[in-house]
Amino acid sequence: MATYTPWFPGSGTLIEETLSEGEAKGRAEGRAEDILRILDLRGVAVAEADRERVPGL
Repeated sequence: MATYTPWFPGSGTLIEETLSEGEAKGRAEGRAEDILRILDLRGVAVAEADRERVPGL
């Protein structure tokens, strides 16, 4: 039985990999911002030096 493997432009290319990496980075940055926001709302002090260590902020 043959296996159907769809092919479409950009599949497995550098463009697709770059987009995937960008999406993952964006999600990670969003989560980091959310965590800092939650800490602020709960009154947990986060030093500026620590905030600078958070990637993407």
